[in-house]
Order: sequence, then structure tokens, then C-alpha cells
Amino acid sequence: MKAPFKRLLAEFVTRAASGDHPPSLFREGDAAHLNRWLDDDRADEIFRKLYGEQFHFDRAFTLVMTAIRLREIAESFDLLNKKVNALQRKGKSLAPKELRRAVKMLSNDEMSPEELVAIKVSIKQAEQPILDPVWRVRSDKNGSRKRTIFCRTLSDIIHHATGRWHDAEIAALCEIAFDYQDMTEEMVRSAREAGRREATRTKRS
Repeated sequence: MKAPFKRLLAEFVTRAASGDHPPSLFREGDAAHLNRWLDDDRADEIFRKLYGEQFHFDRAFTLVMTAIRLREIAESFDLLNKKVNALQRKGKSLAPKELRRAVKMLSNDEMSPEELVAIKVSIKQAEQPILDPVWRVRSDKNGSRKRTIFCRTLSDIIHHATGRWHDAEIAALCEIAFDYQDMTEEMVRSAREAGRREATRTKRS
């Protein structure tokens, strides 16, 4: 007989695959994610490590729904990071040209000093990070950005819920979410620490 957490996963797999659920509950990719989780030998142990030996339906439900939604969110912010990075690179390449043009207009009395200052302020503002530090990851190597976002966010959520860091369990849940191998505890810690550095850099800028 399956353990309670596995039974819950099996029920979720059935519902997600059948389409017999509210549209807001399961979405594209959830059935595959849940299947990987159900087939993973670590599933029950992960839940026990997080919440203890006694099964709590509400905690199990929250964990599963949080993980599948965070996978989707991480994938979305992975794409958004790519677009934002491309826009900022384009802006950096255009900014010097615009500034030179503005200085020339000032020298030709076609622009006031106040307008030049306003342009400089606008350029400076455009260089500031657009995304919240939690979702901002500059580099990506073979899908590392979405995994970083997932680990960073889920790690903080689980820490808030349990009062402890669970790097090994977060690493395992990330492997399951993205069908990935070789996720380590150190990678989870690095993702979390990088988020803190981004937050500090944002406050200083």
C-alpha cells in the first residue's frame, strides 16, 4: 500500500491527466511533473524530512501545489529575464548615442540644461534593475536560471513554514520539477545567497 503522501500524489496525477479539475488547479506540464514526483523513491522521505512522521493533508496539499506553481513561475520568469536582459543591453548600447545627441543639442541652444539633466536621469533610471531580486537571475546555462529561481523561492517558503533550511530536500524537489539530475545542496545555498546579494545591490543603487 502506498504511503499517504504517495496516495495524494497518485490522486493528483489522475486528476491532472484526466482534465477533470478546475482550470486554475492544474495546468500544462503539471501532470508530467506530478508523475515524476510519484515515481521518485525519495517522495515520502522528503515530506517526512520537512514535516515529520505524521501525515497532514493540508501540509501535503500545500507542498504539492506550491511546487508545481513555482515550477511554472520559474519558467515564466526565466523567459522574462531573457527579454529584460535583451532590452537592457539594447538600452546600454543606445544610451551613449542619445547622450551625445543631447549634448550637441544643448551646445546648439536646441535644448535647455534642465532638459539635459532630465535625459541623464532617465538614462540612469533605465539602467536600474527592473525585476525584483527574487526573480532576477542574469546568467543561464542549460536551464540553470529557472532552477535557481525555483530553489531560491521554495527554500525561503519552506524555511518560513518549518523554521529550518532544507537544502537537500529543496535540491531533490528541483530535480523532480525540471527532470534534472545532479542538483546539490551547495547549488541551493548559492541560489539563496545570490538572491540576497541582488537584494542588497538593489537597496544600494
